[in-house]
Amino acid sequence: MKKQLTHILLCMLLLTLFLPVSVKAEEKNRVNLTADENRVGISLEIPSGKSDAIHSLRIRLSVAASHDLTGAFAFDSSIRTTVQDAAWSRQESGYIMDIILSGKQDLTGESGMLSLGTLTLNCEGSKSWSAEIGVFENSLEYVNSFGTYEKITDLSTVPV
Repeated sequence: MKKQLTHILLCMLLLTLFLPVSVKAEEKNRVNLTADENRVGISLEIPSGKSDAIHSLRIRLSVAASHDLTGAFAFDSSIRTTVQDAAWSRQESGYIMDIILSGKQDLTGESGMLSLGTLTLNCEGSKSWSAEIGVFENSLEYVNSFGTYEKITDLSTVPV
């Protein structure tokens, strides 16, 4: 009886080893930048299961321009947070738009999507100018529902 049971278990083990297995490609965290003339829409995509509920986040955008610019950020109307702050500053290599959100609700929800808002760029004194907007490496940081600070290192984005 022991021998038969051992054979059955061995056959089941071998059978499970040879069954087809589907492997899902790893999803990455993504910042989507969508340009429309002097406005850039910014959204965040964190695949489900990659994090706990996100209650606070910070992201820094880089702006390289051919002329002097001013920048203003308008948060998406669907965001319901206590703190919404965006700061525009000039650096040696260009500009930085520093965006901070914080509240008690999960910012990304079950979908893992968050439309942050729109960056509007203006250039005084020139009608012909250009700018490239991107996300600084390792600049997406958040605090989850447990109060744990995390820095996203596998961020995917395409500058516009």
